[in-house]
Amino acid sequence: MRNSEALNKYKHLTRQMGRAAVSQLFPTEVEYYLCAFELVNSYETEGYFVFPIQPSSITKIEPTRTNIKKSLSGITVLKNSSFMPQEISIQGNFGRRFKLMSRLDGVAFTSVNLNKIGIDFNVPVLSPSIKTGYGAVKLLQKIIQQSNVADLNGEPKKLYFYNMGFGESYLVTIPPSGATFSQTEDRNTIWQYSLNMTVLAPLSDVSLSSKREAAMVTYKGAINKLMSNAAADIKKLLV
Repeated sequence: MRNSEALNKYKHLTRQMGRAAVSQLFPTEVEYYLCAFELVNSYETEGYFVFPIQPSSITKIEPTRTNIKKSLSGITVLKNSSFMPQEISIQGNFGRRFKLMSRLDGVAFTSVNLNKIGIDFNVPVLSPSIKTGYGAVKLLQKIIQQSNVADLNGEPKKLYFYNMGFGESYLVTIPPSGATFSQTEDRNTIWQYSLNMTVLAPLSDVSLSSKREAAMVTYKGAINKLMSNAAADIKKLLV
């Protein structure tokens, strides 16, 4: 395919389906700057949080299982192909003004299910889909807290992090001191978040680990499901 043809096809697909869906179809070719959390229990998706503003900083550390030993006869390198837990750090804030929490470039997302993640409806909620920067931080805080709580069946919940700007998604856990929320005098009323996550496995590996996991992640994972459906529509256009 000539360069001009490839460019025209890309523009056509982007106009038809949106850049987010094109990124899902070509994750190593087209990036889409979006981050999201999805909280899943043993039987359904409890909620998800799509960042209304991208983090100001994203850092990913990818250690390798390589052991280098030096001896009198030379250097020995021992390698292990098994997955090594990785580290992801994100920092940022959501500002002060109201943010729309329910739209993603042609793919509709509802905001976090407030009741399921433990926000008491006796406390007035202005809107589940429009939040101030402070309101967005409180939703982020709640979904992180609930990721460390067992579900009604007594099983641990799973937290997925979608890093579409790097074309990757992961099963993650947040260590005891992994979440920090701060505010400074010179940026009054703007809460800064800092999250350190440990990557336990790529989402693709989790999906293939068992039939149960595959069904839960592929079909009940709200974000993954919507994006996969959009990608399937694009494939029809390519035929």
